[in-house]
Amino acid sequence: MILHTLPTAAQGSTPERRKDYAVQLLKTALRYSSDDEIAAFTAVIEAQAGAMLAGRFNPGLNDAGYHVFRKFWLSGGAQ
Repeated sequence: MILHTLPTAAQGSTPERRKDYAVQLLKTALRYSSDDEIAAFTAVIEAQAGAMLAGRFNPGLNDAGYHVFRKFWLSGGAQ
């Protein structure tokens, strides 16, 4: 995969605009990903979320992470 740096204008944009860009970029990449590539993306995102939680108190992220895990992996969650 070829990685591109954000244009200067994007780097100076608002956090919400950068979040929207990241979401759209990830959705696009996932649309064309193999199973192995999906696993790699998932591992990177899980590691980043874990690092964020280890580095600072963030109850919202902790709660959201638990709900996503529960939704997909605990019995009774989405199939």
